[in-house]
Amino acid sequence: MTSAAIAATARLLRRVDNWWLHVDLDVLSTDALPAVDYPQPGGLRWSELEALTAAALRAPGCLGMTLCIYNPDLDPAARTPTASWTTSVSSAPANSTRADSVLTETRCP
Repeated sequence: MTSAAIAATARLLRRVDNWWLHVDLDVLSTDALPAVDYPQPGGLRWSELEALTAAALRAPGCLGMTLCIYNPDLDPAARTPTASWTTSVSSAPANSTRADSVLTETRCP
């Protein structure tokens, strides 16, 4: 799966110098994240999303990242592991590309 992210960013970089990473959390399975407005069957695990996102952020040219589709009203027990995922993604080694917060629009330095 990580190789797919690497291949996708390589194709993108043949066309553009700079790009923006946008992640909708409803790509996750309902078991992984029930707090979305439009849940779908199947989907990724947190570890898979982390691997894909980290691989994409290692590619040069990322100007920032947006993360959306998390509804805290649907997560009253606050069981969604967004804090640990945020830490993992923001500490991913990258070519001057870091996501400092995934619940807001973030610009990579």
